[in-house]
Amino acid sequence: MIRLRPSTFVLLLAAACGGGGGGGSGVNAPGPVQPPPPVATVPSAQQSGIVGAAGGAGTVRIDCALPGIGFEAALFHGASASTVYSGAPSHAPLSASPVLVTGLADGTDRFFGLAIRATGATGWTPVGSVVRTRPGAPLFVDASANPAVADGQTPATAFPNLQDALLVAGSQNGRNVWIRAGDYAAGPYALGPNVHAAGGFDATFSLAARSATGNATRLVATATQEIVYVQCGGADGSLDGLTIDGNGAALKGIDVVDSDVELRALSIRRCTDRGVKCVVTAPTPNRSLQIVACTIQENGSDGLSAAGPIDVRIDLSQLDANGQEGADLDDLRAPDNGSVSLRVTGSRFFGNVFEGLDVDLAAAPLSTGTGTFDVLVENCRFEQNGLDGVLIDQEHEFFPGFHATITIRGCIARANRGAGVHVDADAAATYRLEQLRCTANAGDGLLVTAETHAGEVFVHSCWFAANLGAGARLASGNKTIVASHCAFAGNRGGGLRSDSVPCAAAASVFLRQTAALTNATGANNVVTDDSAALFVAAPTAFAAVTTATGGTLVVDDASGFAAGTSVQAGDDGVRLVIAQQTGTTLVLDAAPARFVAPGALTAHDGASVADDLRLAAGSPAATAGLAAPGDPVPDAGPHGAAGGGEPGHVDPVAAPALHALRFAPAIPTGLTASASLVITFDRILDVASVTADRVRVLRNGTAVAFSLAVSGATLTLTPTSPGWSGPLVLQLLPGLRGADGAPLAAAVFTPLRLL
Repeated sequence: MIRLRPSTFVLLLAAACGGGGGGGSGVNAPGPVQPPPPVATVPSAQQSGIVGAAGGAGTVRIDCALPGIGFEAALFHGASASTVYSGAPSHAPLSASPVLVTGLADGTDRFFGLAIRATGATGWTPVGSVVRTRPGAPLFVDASANPAVADGQTPATAFPNLQDALLVAGSQNGRNVWIRAGDYAAGPYALGPNVHAAGGFDATFSLAARSATGNATRLVATATQEIVYVQCGGADGSLDGLTIDGNGAALKGIDVVDSDVELRALSIRRCTDRGVKCVVTAPTPNRSLQIVACTIQENGSDGLSAAGPIDVRIDLSQLDANGQEGADLDDLRAPDNGSVSLRVTGSRFFGNVFEGLDVDLAAAPLSTGTGTFDVLVENCRFEQNGLDGVLIDQEHEFFPGFHATITIRGCIARANRGAGVHVDADAAATYRLEQLRCTANAGDGLLVTAETHAGEVFVHSCWFAANLGAGARLASGNKTIVASHCAFAGNRGGGLRSDSVPCAAAASVFLRQTAALTNATGANNVVTDDSAALFVAAPTAFAAVTTATGGTLVVDDASGFAAGTSVQAGDDGVRLVIAQQTGTTLVLDAAPARFVAPGALTAHDGASVADDLRLAAGSPAATAGLAAPGDPVPDAGPHGAAGGGEPGHVDPVAAPALHALRFAPAIPTGLTASASLVITFDRILDVASVTADRVRVLRNGTAVAFSLAVSGATLTLTPTSPGWSGPLVLQLLPGLRGADGAPLAAAVFTPLRLL
């Protein structure tokens, strides 16, 4: 897929050189948009996990982000990443962070993980990342130490040169290296196998007093290459609690080649090229890159780039204001007869010149076997990036044995210059897009493109609002969007739109939405212009801002905007008030921060601009969803689905749900009159829940007879004589359950194409 037209590149290059800004008309692709100043993180289940770790003699200190009111947390540890949660927690419930774990064997790796539960519940749910440490006596580093007595064995004889400590640690099959706060400028530094370097220590080198997230230990570039070179190979190393400052001189902050490494509580900034670059050349085994609680910003190219057969984990991190992508996982490659995984959770991608997160899935060259990609993007924010907020690009379409699992859930994608979420679905995959909040993007809220491979993209419980393109759009190819329990509001390019094969939406809400469905079929949808009657709180009017000069905005339509109206620009959560309205020119009481035109403006009742998509009393969407006769009828909209809730985040302790994954043959491929339709789910089905009134095929509203068979996680629908004849629609209705009791996440409604 060609993603960057020459004209677009010229715009981006000019903007990158000249800086961003509002104003003007037409497309404006800005340079890096500076993120808002840091604010105290409100404790939440979605933002909890381990953020730092440092080992000492028989001891490990673990720093955690705890979940806050209504939840409790526990710390687990074990001898391997796979067994961390197999036993009872070592510390529960946790009332504060950090935690000092004592009585550990030196020289043996130990793995730690955090888990949470609702207060009063019994089971624990893992959250965040599992981190690796190796207890053992440290080597000490202090920039002010006396080199004449330096051996690194005590604080009094600390190495003044960090590289000396790292070399000694590497020569001894790995050691912990404790680094006092201060500036270290004699790099580049080499991190070897099993070397774990931790900063943030004061003059006493007390592990209990360490400041893991203060970033007071600074490695400042004095060379033009990388600041840290990771050469761990297959043995993990780690960097924890450091600032790595390119100082506008170094090309790269951290350069990783064919190695496993954990990067925790780092601030990596101001490199002329990439903040972190990771390249893996050997096909087996996969390497592992784990980035936890890091801030990677203001680098000239990508904040993070990674390529090759590498498992990547990005957790609780911020990748902001970089000169190209926030994270460019270019050529994330599954080896022949192997797999590769990506987990991005609880992270922010703000103000990058290109995409916030760009993921390219590729098969190993000349592959002849099979391979899998497992991609999860959850509870992340993609804001004000110069192209798409997040792009997942399948580039393995010429390798039929390779298959991807792509799940994007609980994410916010707002005010990006392209689409909020873009899936380039060129190859075989299953797709689950759930509880997304895609708002105020200059392109579509959700954009699906594809080439030849047929399939379904399941979308439910999402909020697509105030986008200058469509709320959700299939732009090309042979995938069909199957949406349910979504809300579409004020999108300039229509609600659900297909420029290719037909799509479908059911139990959804269309608020102030012209062209609700284009080349799409609907069932049990609600269409209204009355925000107050529909939701507890939602915008009352929508406009596209064509020009922004300070606090003066020119919009395409001023209906619903008048002096005294509360507004917000780009869904940024900041309430402004219209001081004056003259035609389509609006003068606000203050200039919107970090706003770039063209963009979106929304009007709101009262003193709040926050949305609350729960239904208002007497809402027309109440009990408007799909249900089998005799079963409870759910509400339409995002909160009506069993697997739904407020778009923009998912609760990690929510009960599991049953999801349809794929149809065979695929919906766009179509059925012959005698063909069976096989539906695969993500878990084994409860046979008793599979009834003829919950799995329905209708012709002009009348049920069609067919035989239904259940085998594990599959349903097979076989037509009776004389076979299928159309037009037909398929319904999978609430009441279907997994064998574990998990309810159907959301109803499925789609036309069936007959050949």
